[in-house]
Amino acid sequence: MTDIEYDIIESFYDIVDNEYAQFIEDCRSGKMILNRSWLVIPATMLKTVWLGRVRYGFFRNIKPLHKMRSIIFRNVAKLRATTELAGHTQVDPLMYITNDLDEQLTEQQYDDFMYSDWFTFNNELAITDYGMKPLEELAWKMMKTGDPDQLWILIDQALNVVHCNGDLAAFFVQGGSESLCEVSMENYKSKPLIYRPL
Repeated sequence: MTDIEYDIIESFYDIVDNEYAQFIEDCRSGKMILNRSWLVIPATMLKTVWLGRVRYGFFRNIKPLHKMRSIIFRNVAKLRATTELAGHTQVDPLMYITNDLDEQLTEQQYDDFMYSDWFTFNNELAITDYGMKPLEELAWKMMKTGDPDQLWILIDQALNVVHCNGDLAAFFVQGGSESLCEVSMENYKSKPLIYRPL
């Protein structure tokens, strides 16, 4: 494993552990945060970057692309944490809290939050059983690539991962799937129609 790969993994699990720490703090205080805020890609940024790339054939500014990558990476890690904390993986959250994080949390404190709105964002359940593996693989590839076009493709793939719990794209981009559809329609409208004889 290279130093860069090690740093990516460490950054990912730092975010996961920060989510656990927030959960522990909220459980102990009894403070139930409804629809916790998540930073997502602004719909206007997505539209500008996507349509700009299609129009010019290259990226005139790659900074927004890197910002999108950071947001997706962070939110995939947050989804990993909330999915684990909700008991939807092989990780036992209480054991992880006690043994790995060296924190104490009673089963009652945990159970009080288990089915609470702590696990929601924008009225969507912040848990994914089916989307976690492809999202983590794409996040890993995104962080390793230095090619803007490859990054663009990976971001597009990540935004289009689906699951059966609701609008998964809503955890990454403002407006969720609706914004993706709007960008797709704008792209379609901007292309000239070419009629080919049969």
